[in-house]
Order: sequence, then structure tokens, then C-alpha cells
Amino acid sequence: MNYGEGLSYLSHPNYANVPLAVNVVSDWNAIVQEILQPTSMMMGGISMATAFVYFGYTQAAVYDALLAIEGGYRPYAYSPAVKEPTASREAAVAAATYTVLSYYFNLHGLAHELMMLQIEYDAALAAIPASPEKVAGLAIGQAAANAIITLRIGDGVLDLTETYTVLPSGPGIWEPTKKPDGTIVPPVDPWMATLKPFLRTNPDDYRPGTPYGFTYDPATPPYDATELAASAAYQADFAETRDWGGAMSSLRTPDQTAIANFWTTNMVIQVNDAYRKVAINRNLDRLQTARLMAMGNTVAADSLVLTFDSKYTYSFWRPITAIRHTNMDGTYSETELNTWMPAVMMPSFPEYVTGHSSFMSAQAEVFTQFLGTDQIEIDLISTATATTRHYTTAQQLRDEVGNARIWGGLHYRSSNVLAEALGKQFVIDALVVNGNFAPDPVIFLPLIFGGG
Repeated sequence: MNYGEGLSYLSHPNYANVPLAVNVVSDWNAIVQEILQPTSMMMGGISMATAFVYFGYTQAAVYDALLAIEGGYRPYAYSPAVKEPTASREAAVAAATYTVLSYYFNLHGLAHELMMLQIEYDAALAAIPASPEKVAGLAIGQAAANAIITLRIGDGVLDLTETYTVLPSGPGIWEPTKKPDGTIVPPVDPWMATLKPFLRTNPDDYRPGTPYGFTYDPATPPYDATELAASAAYQADFAETRDWGGAMSSLRTPDQTAIANFWTTNMVIQVNDAYRKVAINRNLDRLQTARLMAMGNTVAADSLVLTFDSKYTYSFWRPITAIRHTNMDGTYSETELNTWMPAVMMPSFPEYVTGHSSFMSAQAEVFTQFLGTDQIEIDLISTATATTRHYTTAQQLRDEVGNARIWGGLHYRSSNVLAEALGKQFVIDALVVNGNFAPDPVIFLPLIFGGG
């Protein structure tokens, strides 16, 4: 598209790939998604971790802007003394989105993304008739966004001084992914391990301890080869992933292979699409939609902080490295082990703990807490397979993700189980114990079936 033509992103034919919901919050969420992670690019031009941080900023600002008009829930960062119920919701949502993202796009030199955002914002404002309500809505949106920006100063987003030093090869030590030509893929987003969380105090609040309880000091690697060989739990997990997760595995069924591929999706697109579908299917109003999206995206960012902290602290090796360096039970020949490959593409960061399991366990708990039931009944899409899968319960979703990472050859069973528990507990602590995004104790609004 020639953006110089001044056309809204919504008018571009490719935008038809992004389903819109019935309110301005969902519409802006779809616009931001397409700017951050274009549907024409499976993995997006901005890393998924960065996109979730940007989405966390944006949806928290939108949520606070609508709260400043309607009230009913606990604010995240902005709470004016007096609500303005006549202010334009459309103007407030547009201004909150534009103000926070234009700040970060300018800060991080994202000129193309800023241009797309500007086109959308100009088109949105032109569609809102001039009125005192529009002026009030713009002021509220800008104030909510500026509160987020102020709160997050120095949070470490895209801090390139935060690096990870690849450790010398040794027992248990992760080795970076290599391209077909043998060059090393740099460790992905090490800054995410130290990012200031949205809903927690410290990045390492949920650091789980060493894998399998092995003796390990990050200052004096590697792991103890004797301990690895003596651990029955590790040996069982090692054998399971080796046998079921290899590209040429004869044990894995076609359906299991399809599931493994399904879960190589772009998670930013996957979960934000799900939020919009819930907004449609549950007939959510603007504030309820904003609340779900703020919960979901701040939890998404924080769950990634949780896992990246663990990954880059413990530097535990991926199954491919373990398989190629050890032959624990003599089941395979050395040639077979040296050519073993996982069934799906391997990301370039350490194994422990499993990112997908903690992430989707946390998302499953977001839907559980928001809907008030673990019978979540949601559809999730995959950008990798162009298919949709339905999940009746939160645990069904968790179980499938954990299995998918084994069938894909990327993780060990114990890492999945631990990550699932961490993701769920973190959300319970954030939303239930600490009350983030909770109903106002004085004015209660229905969680699901409100109008407006």
C-alpha cells in the first residue's frame, strides 16, 4: 500500500485478514496488531516480546481512559478525581492508543510503524464530529497514555545494554541455534529477562530454581554430568522428547505433528484475535473489552519476563544439544543422534522453563478469571497452519500446549509442567491476590454481559 495516499489501514485489502469486533476498543486492537505484527509476515517485523510490551502499554492506557469516563474497576495508572461520563469514548480510545505508541515509536526509531499509526489516528479523528465531548475524550486519552509513559520510564524495554554471554559448551549448557550455513543466531531479546514487570515487583519474582534440582551456579558453569546421568526424571524426559519429538519420529501421529506445528504460531496475533472473538461472542461493551485486553496483554508481557529470566539464568540445554552430546541408554546409533533434529523450528534461547507452557497457562487463567469459569470455550488460530482449534476448558488448552512442545522436540516434560504451574500461579497472584483490574469495591459492573 502507498501510505502517501492517506488511506486508512482499514481500507487496505490486506486488512480484511484481521477480523474486527463491534466496538472501538477491538477495532483499535486490530489496527495495532496489524502495525506491530502484520498478518502477511508470520513472525512479524518486531519481535513478539517487544510487541507484547507495546500492547501492554497500549491496552493499559485504553483501559484507564475508559475508566476515567465510566468507572467501575480499579485503575492501572491513571485515575482522575472526577469522571467525565459525557466524554467521547471513541476519541479517548484513539488518543490513548496514539499517544502511547507514538511516544515509543519515536523513542525506538520505528518510522514506518509511526507513519501507519498516524494515518489511522488522523482517519479516526476525522470521523468524530467536532464537539466538547470529543475535546474531553482526547484530553482523557492523552492523560491516560502519559500516565503509563511516566510510570514506565526506565523500565528496560529494548535495553540493548542488557546482553547474554553465550557460555562455553559443556554438560547441560545451552548452545545457540544455528542457521543452515552454520552461523549462530544471536540470543533473542535478553533484555526481556530484566524488564520491569507490569503486574509484579521484580523480574525474578517467580524464578523456579535449577532444572531437576541440579547443582548449578551461573557464575561457574557447566552442570555436573554425573548428576545429569544419575537423574531418573531427567533421563525419562530426555528419552521422551528424543523419541517423540524428532523430525523423523515414527511414534508421533499425523495429528500430533499437526498440533506441534499449530503451536509455532505468532502468539501476538493468536491471543489478540482471541480477545476480539470473546468480545464478539460474549457481547462485551467497550470497557469490558478494554479490561480483557489490558489483563491479557500485561499478563502476556509479564509471563515472558518470567520465562526469559529463568532461561537466561539457568542456560539449560535444548534437547537437540543433549541428544547430540549424550547417548544415555544406547537406543540409537551415534549417526542417528548426530543427525537428530526437532520436528519444528527451534528458537534461539535456552530451554528452561518452557515459554509456551507458562505463557498459555497464564492466558488460560486470564480467560478463567475474566469469564468466571474454567469452561472457557475459546477458539485459537495459528498463523503457522492457517487453522483454528477449539478449547472447552483451560486445562485442555494447557495440556495440549505442553504436549505440543514435546512432540515438536523443543522441551522436556518437567519443564512444561513447572512452567504451566508458574504461569497459572502468577496470574492468580496478580489478578486475585493483588486485585489488578478488579471490580471497584463500591461500584460493581457485570463482568460478562453488560450493555453499551
